Amino acid sequence: MGVILFQNAQPKEWYMRGGLVENLGPMLLMNSLGQTLMPMFEMNYWMSHFYRRKLTSEKIAQINDTITSCVGKKDPESAEKLKQVKAQVQEWKTHFAPEVMDQPRRFAIALQICFCCIFFTPVV
Repeated sequence: MGVILFQNAQPKEWYMRGGLVENLGPMLLMNSLGQTLMPMFEMNYWMSHFYRRKLTSEKIAQINDTITSCVGKKDPESAEKLKQVKAQVQEWKTHFAPEVMDQPRRFAIALQICFCCIFFTPVV
């Protein structure tokens, strides 16, 4: 934002071809739409789609059977199986968990858009 304003510092350059107004339109559009819509895509969640597809009802039933058969037993083999299943369940949880919303960043983006529009509306 500051670079565009510095390049077109003189008011006579604002409305010329390649001037301030022509450069501000795409910048304000990208800031308002691009940054606002980006959290909707949740790239990590979509990238985990292939892992989530591998979890079937049969796999869940197998995990449940392993847990019910190993709970309460004291032998090391059952404890190891239970430990492996718990690690597997934790891995599945990470693939199904949505991204954490970064509220301070979203608020900063909203303020940036607001101040850009307030500052440049008289020019446009």
